Amino acid sequence: MGPVEAAPEYRVIVDANNLTVEIENELNIIHKFIRDKYSKRFPELESLVPNALDYIRTVKVSAEEGPQPPRLWRAPCSWTLWV
Repeated sequence: MGPVEAAPEYRVIVDANNLTVEIENELNIIHKFIRDKYSKRFPELESLVPNALDYIRTVKVSAEEGPQPPRLWRAPCSWTLWV
């Protein structure tokens, strides 16, 4: 082992990089699980939210709000839209 590898700072950097890989792997597993379950309810969501963490957050917010009835939205002009 050379002088760089023996430095405690080097070991911290290596350990941090390994933890980053483990976290990314866990995030991918969770994303796949949630995507497989939620895609039946909203199949287009993955194309709208391609980032795994954003997808998980979006599903979380959606689940907290529950199913919503259609809302009447009044546009700032004379017409009305159903969304």
